[in-house]
Amino acid sequence: KYHQTIEAIYAKEIISLEGQNLIDQTDTHIALTDKGRIVGNTVFEAFIQV
Repeated sequence: KYHQTIEAIYAKEIISLEGQNLIDQTDTHIALTDKGRIVGNTVFEAFIQV
């Protein structure tokens, strides 16, 4: 629909959250880490404030 990857749209958020060890990214998925699950709402908030 938007002709952009999620990495292009949310690059700053993904880099920040990975740096805080809150998410892990693979070639096909972005997932919460154990630490990220504890503060999941904060992680989700980073994506909806864009």
